[in-house]
Amino acid sequence: ACPVRRQRDPPGTENVAGIVGLGKACALALQQREESTPRLSRLRDRLQQAIASKIPGAWVNGSEAQRLPHLLNMGFEGLEGEAIMRALDAAGVAVSTGSTCASGEVDPSPVLLALGQPREKASAAVRFSLGRGTTDAQIDRVIALLPGLVEKLRAG
Repeated sequence: ACPVRRQRDPPGTENVAGIVGLGKACALALQQREESTPRLSRLRDRLQQAIASKIPGAWVNGSEAQRLPHLLNMGFEGLEGEAIMRALDAAGVAVSTGSTCASGEVDPSPVLLALGQPREKASAAVRFSLGRGTTDAQIDRVIALLPGLVEKLRAG
């Protein structure tokens, strides 16, 4: 009798170089995490404190205690996050609205809505994403630009 053949993955060579590269990237990220986490947290917190102190009606979305060191999501009373994003983009600063898993979406972040944020407040959200290359000078630039942009947008 013939043995029954099982269905298997299609034949082909595994991407060994890609697998090794991914493993090395993960190892480097783990190594650098100990160094980058405090630095990114410091930059994020400095940006948050400056925005909160310089822009009336700004708030943090999400937990301030349990969050990632490289993300800051803030809302701005009376404004759409999309308008702030466009104004910052025109000034050469990249930010986003919505959640990281839904980039390119125009709707408010489903994460903020799931957290109980009213649609109006979720629509006012802007996400600042920091990374390994983020510098103090870049944070300073956002701090210098954002209050004036928000004031101008609110004035109409």
